[in-house]
Amino acid sequence: MGKVFKTKDEFIRVISTITNDGSVIMSLTGETPEVPKEKQFAFVEEAIKMDFSACMDQMPTALRFELIKEGYEDLIEGLKFEELDGPDDYWPGRMTSYILRKFPDHESKIDWGKLKNIWLAQVIIDQPQFLEKADLSKLDSRSSAELISKRPELAAHFNLSVFNSPENSQYWFRILEKQPQFAEACDWGLINDYQKKKLKEIHPSLEIKP
Repeated sequence: MGKVFKTKDEFIRVISTITNDGSVIMSLTGETPEVPKEKQFAFVEEAIKMDFSACMDQMPTALRFELIKEGYEDLIEGLKFEELDGPDDYWPGRMTSYILRKFPDHESKIDWGKLKNIWLAQVIIDQPQFLEKADLSKLDSRSSAELISKRPELAAHFNLSVFNSPENSQYWFRILEKQPQFAEACDWGLINDYQKKKLKEIHPSLEIKP
């Protein structure tokens, strides 16, 4: 069972510890760090003046999402899905990706147009049943390599030769570290000696061509 807020004071205390820009505040004492007001959600000050019910109903979507991530999963019932990943979010796509990965039953409420690159790759990695709904053309080379390394069965959907270029060859290590069976497609002339050595240590039987 997920966490549930029982009092307004508890709610205020928790939302006061959440930053509005994704930054992490550390404490050298081991205690819960104090988040500066300028890094808190503006809603913290507003909520202090509201009753508990109004706090639950009127909290902004971005804050509700952060609380869902913190384990208050019941709050997804009031989530305004259309407001996920607004233009001002610091990492557009992260909210939609998280919801699809952790709450796939809500897929019908999701705007797939908000997903691309690593956020889209992570959805397919965790929930491969959504492959047919995904636009793989929205994956950059880094994201494609991440997906192939975690879901090698999907490699047929990609042209591995795209990694045989000076700008993309760096991603071969990510792929071959986990999936050495794709070594035949690699242009070893683009791989540096350090990476070759590390791959050989990980996979002693790996054939590295000169």
